[in-house]
Amino acid sequence: IPADGRIFEAKNFRTVEASLTGESTPTSKMTEEMSEGTALADRKNMAWMGTFAAGGKARIIVSATGEGTAFGKIAKDIAGIERGKSHFERKIDKLAKQMGIIAIIGASAVFLIGFVLKDMEFQEILLFTIASLVSGIPEGLPAILVIVLALGAGRMARRNAIIRRLPATQTLGVTTVISTDKTGTLTQNTMNVREIVLGEGGNLKVTGEGWEPTGDFCADDCNLSPLEEPILGKLVHIAAICNNAKVFKEEGRYRIMGDPTEAALSVLAEKAGLKEDVSKEKKIDDMPFDSELKYRASLAETEDGKREVYMVGAPEILLERAKHYLGKEGPERMSEEKRKEFLKRTEELTGKAMRTIGLAYKEVPSDKSSVSDEMAHETVFVGTVGMIDPPRPEARDSVLKARKAGIRVIMTTGDRKGTALAISRDVGIVDGDGEVEVLTGSDLDGMSERKFYKAVKQVDVFARMTPEMKLRIAAALQDQGHIVAMTGDGVNDAPALKKADIGIAMGVVGTDVAREASEIVLTDDNFASIVNAIEEGRIVFTNTRQASTFLITTNFAEHATLIGSLLIFAQLPLLPTQILWLNLVTDGVSG
Repeated sequence: IPADGRIFEAKNFRTVEASLTGESTPTSKMTEEMSEGTALADRKNMAWMGTFAAGGKARIIVSATGEGTAFGKIAKDIAGIERGKSHFERKIDKLAKQMGIIAIIGASAVFLIGFVLKDMEFQEILLFTIASLVSGIPEGLPAILVIVLALGAGRMARRNAIIRRLPATQTLGVTTVISTDKTGTLTQNTMNVREIVLGEGGNLKVTGEGWEPTGDFCADDCNLSPLEEPILGKLVHIAAICNNAKVFKEEGRYRIMGDPTEAALSVLAEKAGLKEDVSKEKKIDDMPFDSELKYRASLAETEDGKREVYMVGAPEILLERAKHYLGKEGPERMSEEKRKEFLKRTEELTGKAMRTIGLAYKEVPSDKSSVSDEMAHETVFVGTVGMIDPPRPEARDSVLKARKAGIRVIMTTGDRKGTALAISRDVGIVDGDGEVEVLTGSDLDGMSERKFYKAVKQVDVFARMTPEMKLRIAAALQDQGHIVAMTGDGVNDAPALKKADIGIAMGVVGTDVAREASEIVLTDDNFASIVNAIEEGRIVFTNTRQASTFLITTNFAEHATLIGSLLIFAQLPLLPTQILWLNLVTDGVSG
């Protein structure tokens, strides 16, 4: 989409806005007016420059271009943020000043004791004083620290964290808060069907990870053969045919073309073994998803020559249109009690933050060659699938590991409250099943500064975040004395990435803008890699502290020896050249 604009005509128009809002699924657009204070992610009557059309058609009146667009405002925010010195640089500056002061004081003491108290010749004590001043400054420290940081950066790179600014290697070791995005970092950035609700029996579970078309269908055990089960077999046939998405492997990674929801149904069919069998059913006509009707439909000719309309869409809409449901013996009458049972079981999936999709079909006369809404009545409801962007398998252990190390983990996502809360429970950001406070960007906007700071201090899950709000949260945490590591992948994350002490961008799905604003890039987009990098950062922190301590103590010992000898023996213990040689040995190779 080349410019921001107000939508005044739309037909089933959907856009992918993940890079701007963090929304993990395509957003359906409309033309109705919305209130002035509506958050950017909820302005469904607007199209944004830099986002992508996922389906349908629309006409817009251009409202902004260039710097006036939502992306342009983010660019202004990034340009207005001055990147200050890192924690490491501030500590080194402080150390250098302290060592400089100590060296001057020590050299001055040597001069005063030798010239004033011991009445030594001026030229002799002056050379000795200059030599002691040089020895008091740890000139080997910069080189040693660079070597330590470089070695640490190399180890981090082997653990999938590429360091773009060397001081970030040490700063990671003192991180106290990780503010993480959800999609792609804690989750796999895919849509997986996890549960299936059929008309008879309990819910079926579906295993498998990502877009990989392998997995099992489980009831009491995981030995189900989907195509041999009459109800489940019909459901996966509908999922395969009523679908325009494609999943393919490229450069060793699975990628999708089309709607992620439809891609999840396509993967479900492949898990059931339908990849080669689909050709036995011929798709004759297709009706794309309609945001008003809330379903999509396909006209197909089955293997035995019958023609059927397959429908995929909102379960409540398909249940309302259904006259029958599919049982083991075939279609059975849909009673009001059965309809309520389906709705209740569907709501249980929604309560687990799953996206629910209903599937239905209807046999039509064999002379029909096109599909229309009139056909989609008095249908046979087959079942509901629940899908979710699942957490990464290692995410929970990594979050718990970070918390045990004394690091607070908070989630700041553009997704909805229910999804954010469910994932945060799964990965261990919040504990237990009790009531947990989740705040949105709108909630925080209405708070006073005092309440805002209190909320940032106490709440661990933030949903529907705008770029400006992520930036405010990062600044508030820093004001509270924390060293903040912030993750992100979209353009909307760039201001907060630049503001944070450590900006961590995603290397696989991340935008160029996010990577440019960050200090670290993850090559696998995995939260576990952040925790691994922090482990390496703590090793680097320990090594730099030990190297600094060694150099400082040896230099201090040299001064103490010189001053003590002058006071006790009233003569110079070493020649100036010997002092410089001793300093070279202690601050050089041994350091």
